[in-house]
Amino acid sequence: MLLVYNPIKKESTYILDGAERSTGVEILNIPASYSGDTVEIYICLLLQQMVKYQIVVI
Repeated sequence: MLLVYNPIKKESTYILDGAERSTGVEILNIPASYSGDTVEIYICLLLQQMVKYQIVVI
């Protein structure tokens, strides 16, 4: 998951199902109205090791 939160506007935009890690990149289009605002960016990674899953929030 990739989330961009704009605390000034109290709005967010996000992607729940992102690219595979091997892709090495994810693109999230954010509204032009966020230009000049300070935003907060959150990512959440799901790691798969054999059949065990671990959720990591950065």
